[in-house]
Amino acid sequence: MSADLEREIEEHQRKLFGSIAQGTPLTGRESMNTVMMRGHPAFGGKLLRTAYQLIRKAIGDNYTIFAAIAGPITASDYARVWLVPFLEKGYISAFSASDAISYHDAHDAVEGERKIYDVDIQGDDGEYRDAQIIRITDIGFPESVLFNTDRFMTHVLNQPEMQKSLTTTEYRNNIGKYLHALEEKRNISHGLTATAFAYDVPGFCPSPADGSTFLNAVKLSLMDRLEGREPKMRIDLQQDVYEFCAFHKWCQENEGNGELAYIVCGGGAVKNYLLQPEPALEQILCIPTKKYQIGVQFTTAPVTEGSLASCPPSEAISWGKLQKDALTVSVPVDYTMVMSTIAHSILWERALYEDALKGVYNGDIEKLFANVPQTRGFLREPQRLYAKRDQAIAFLDNEAKKYLPQMRETLEFNSN
Repeated sequence: MSADLEREIEEHQRKLFGSIAQGTPLTGRESMNTVMMRGHPAFGGKLLRTAYQLIRKAIGDNYTIFAAIAGPITASDYARVWLVPFLEKGYISAFSASDAISYHDAHDAVEGERKIYDVDIQGDDGEYRDAQIIRITDIGFPESVLFNTDRFMTHVLNQPEMQKSLTTTEYRNNIGKYLHALEEKRNISHGLTATAFAYDVPGFCPSPADGSTFLNAVKLSLMDRLEGREPKMRIDLQQDVYEFCAFHKWCQENEGNGELAYIVCGGGAVKNYLLQPEPALEQILCIPTKKYQIGVQFTTAPVTEGSLASCPPSEAISWGKLQKDALTVSVPVDYTMVMSTIAHSILWERALYEDALKGVYNGDIEKLFANVPQTRGFLREPQRLYAKRDQAIAFLDNEAKKYLPQMRETLEFNSN
C-alpha cells in the first residue's frame, strides 16, 4: 500500500471513529455517575449511557424539558421515586400522561395509607377476581380502593371551579389542588398530581377519556342531563393543544437557554401529544418556530411495528418535530428498569453542587455559576409554567396575528 493511500485511509478512519470503546473495571466504590459513564462501553449499555448524557446535558445546559410518561407510573409508585423529585427540582417543566395517572395517584390519600401490594405476575386472575383484587402487572389492591377513589373524584369534579370548559391542564391542576390538601391532612407524601399542582407544572392529557377519573365525569354529566340540568364541564381539546403550543413558543423565547428537550418514557398517545406543538405551530398555524433540540426515548416496541410507541426521535426529524441537527437516542428498554438509576446519577451530582455552594462558595451562587457553568442548570428554579399560562397564550396570540393571511390561504381547497 502506498504512503498516500495509507494516509487517505487513516484520515477516512478518523472521520468515522468515535471515542475509544473501553470500559473501566468496577471496584464497588464508584459513584453511580461513574458507573453510567464508564461502565457501559458498547451495545445496549452504550445507548443507556447516551440517554444519560443527553438528559444530563439538557439539565446542565438549562434546556426546558418536557416529558411523556406512559403506563401506571403512579400506581407503581415510580412517580415518587424519580418523577416527583425531577418536578421539584425544575428538571421537568410540563408533561403528558394518561388520565389514569391522576386516578391511581389518588389511592394512597383516599385510603389514608398505601394499599397497593406485590402480587404474582403469573397468578390466577380468576382467583384474584374472586378475592376482589385488581391486578396491574405485578401489583394489586382491593377493589374497594377503586370505589373509594371514585367517590373522591366525583367530589372533586362536582366543585364549582370544574363547572366550565377546561383544558386538561386546568382539569388536572384542580384535581391536584384537592389531592394535595388531602395528602397534607392525612400525612401522605405528595404524589405526581399534587406535586405538579404545588410547583405549577402543567400536566397534559392527550386522551382524557381513557381513565376512570373521566368516567366519573361521564356519570355526573349523565345525572345532570337526566335530572334536567345542562352539563357544564367540558374538555376543550382545541384550546388544550393551543396551550401546549403556547408553552413551546414561550419557553423558546423566555425560559432557560431558549432550547427544548424531551424525555419519552414508553409511547402511545402521550408521546405523540408531546411532539404535536411543532407541526401544529409551523405546518398548521403557519408560525415559524424552533423544534426540540434533544430527544430521548425509552421504549420496548420494535421500530418495525410502525406504532406511535416505536418510532425513534430521529424519525420525528422528518416530521419537523425536531431540529435537523437534534441530538437523539432511542433505548430499547422498559423505562422502569433504568430511570431510577439515571435520576439517582443526576440528583447525586446536584447534591455535590449544593454542598459546594454551602461550603467552598459560602453561598455565592453567581461565583459557582461562573466557575462551574452547568450548575446553573442543575440548581435551576422550577419554571412554574402553569402560573404563566395567560402570558404564554397572549404571547402566542400576538405572534399568530402576524400569520393570519397565511392561515386563511389554507382554507381554500382545489378539487381539480
